[in-house]
Order: sequence, then C-alpha cells, then structure tokens
Amino acid sequence: MILYEKLEKETCKEYVYRVLKDNIMSLELSPGEILSESDLSKKLNVSRTPIREVLIKLKAEKLIEVKPQAGTYVSQIDWNLIEEAIFIRYNLEKEALKEACENFSEDTLIEMEKCLFAQKLVAQKGNNLLEFHNLDKEF
Repeated sequence: MILYEKLEKETCKEYVYRVLKDNIMSLELSPGEILSESDLSKKLNVSRTPIREVLIKLKAEKLIEVKPQAGTYVSQIDWNLIEEAIFIRYNLEKEALKEACENFSEDTLIEMEKCLFAQKLVAQKGNNLLEFHNLDKEF
C-alpha cells in the first residue's frame, strides 16, 4: 500500500479515505485482498474509528465487501458496472462536448487540450493508473 502525507486541514477520515480509495483505484490493493482494521490503523497511524467510517463509505461505493465472520476485502472488479459506467460517461461527455462547442472560452479549450495531451503521455507509458485517473478527473 502506498502511503501519502496528510494534507493540511485534512481530517483523519478524509486522509484514510484518500489513501484507501487511491490504493484501490490504482490496484495497489488488489481485488480480493483482505483489509484489517487493526493493520490499517497501524499503517496509517490513526485510530480505528476513522478506519471503520471509511470502510462503511467504501462499501457503499462498492469498492470493498464486508463478509460477516470472514472479513473485509477489496471488491472484485465488476465488469457489468464498468460497462454501465462507460455507457453513462460516453453519453454525458458527448452532451458536454456539445455544450463546450457553444460556450467554452479559448483559454478553457487550451487547458483541456493540455490535460488531454498529458493523459495521452501517461497512457503511452502505461504504468501509472493513479496519475491517469487524476488527469481524467481534472479533464
């Protein structure tokens, strides 16, 4: 698991959420990997309370599974959810592009092109999913 420095004014809960979600999204924490509250608490140097709160949130986002009497695990990749997300995103971005063609300033379009170019460079390297994901959110 990759650990980050806690950001200024970031609560323990926000810090734990950011670290765990980034590690899940980048596959640093593998699908099926067990997550122990006590281990996470030690690694992140926080009490178990923010760990529990974040695990509840990640469960609601379907990023982890809690199996009674068995443990908490990183969720397996659900290809049906991915297909749905791709479909929704494609249609939303298509509509956003229509709006952009009518309303975006030249400066905004230049910034978007820079971001897209950076995404292409990261994709060509193929080794930094988290950076690609962050650039994608920025776009």
